Amino acid sequence: MAKCLRSTAVITNLLTNPGFETGNFAGWTVGGQNGGYGVATDGTALPVTSAVTGWPDLYFPSRQNVHSGDFAAYGITAGDSQEGFREYVSFSQSLSLAPGKYELGFYLGTDNTPGGTGLTAALDSGHLGIYVDGHHVPFTTLPPANLLGGSGPMDFVLCSAELSLAGGPHNIGFHLSGSGTGRVGMSMDDAFVAAVPEPGTVGLVLLGGAVLMFVQLRRRP
Repeated sequence: MAKCLRSTAVITNLLTNPGFETGNFAGWTVGGQNGGYGVATDGTALPVTSAVTGWPDLYFPSRQNVHSGDFAAYGITAGDSQEGFREYVSFSQSLSLAPGKYELGFYLGTDNTPGGTGLTAALDSGHLGIYVDGHHVPFTTLPPANLLGGSGPMDFVLCSAELSLAGGPHNIGFHLSGSGTGRVGMSMDDAFVAAVPEPGTVGLVLLGGAVLMFVQLRRRP
């Protein structure tokens, strides 16, 4: 993993069903131009079909990978720079947010090939990215241009961004894409939208925790 979220003691994920643990897309709106998408358990074989009629399935087989829990989402996409292969799956939710700074992101993985799955074209087109109210938000934490295959939680990479938002309703979207002219199965898990606390707030929370621990220790016989 590229990095972890800030202190989980002061971070609350504002998304509904962020890890798809309902076993479906409850809370999410899903769309885009792609070869299919779904939610599955770890190790489930994914239906990969060629992006070009008559071409072999270059990235077959692909399987669902899970970062945490029992389920994750997947998308079947081609991600080449040529117009006919600019595919993506969009996962979005509408949230009412207080004004402030937010961290947004998701974990990305594929077990398809140890040699790697190219992401350059998908990153350049923005089809692998984060969107707020329809506007592309550059990653703060970039996935590698060549995502190496692996089936374990530690083989996922974090794709995240940090930005300030005005208060009110916002549409938060995560776009999933990868590979070239052949489609590949990409896994997405543990998406998040979390307010970044001000430094003073973090200090107060940590101080409160220390005081509570001290009081509990004093109460012990």
